Amino acid sequence: MGKSTEIQQHTDKYTLFGAIDPTTGEIKPVSMADLPGGIAVVQYVWDTTLMQWVKMQQPVLEADDLTVTMGDVEKLLADNYWHDTRYEFAGNNPLYIGKNTTHDESTAAATWFIWKYSFSGNNPTRKEGPLVGSWDGRAGLGWA
Repeated sequence: MGKSTEIQQHTDKYTLFGAIDPTTGEIKPVSMADLPGGIAVVQYVWDTTLMQWVKMQQPVLEADDLTVTMGDVEKLLADNYWHDTRYEFAGNNPLYIGKNTTHDESTAAATWFIWKYSFSGNNPTRKEGPLVGSWDGRAGLGWA
């Protein structure tokens, strides 16, 4: 594959996208003005270290390298995962929020994910958790 002379003027200060010219076989830079609607699938990108066009590769994450914490799971699953939520308030401030994956789970079941909130006046100062235990025993779960 040849490189268009237009590429020579570019340095590592630019992010370039290229396309193969079907008539010449050259890889030429593509600007957003060349793209109808500004959307395209690009096969090659300009490597500023090698100073040449290289095939674009998407980053890959191997499952063995993945570390997941409860916070990650909670964010990914959001409200689609939790089927029961309980609250304990002091005035307008939540003291505890408990969530369970089972609808209408017993409050004595040790399967509740519970968060504890601290306030100074009406201002939240801390969120702890989740700790897992029973909703009935939430105060004794070992909070800091």
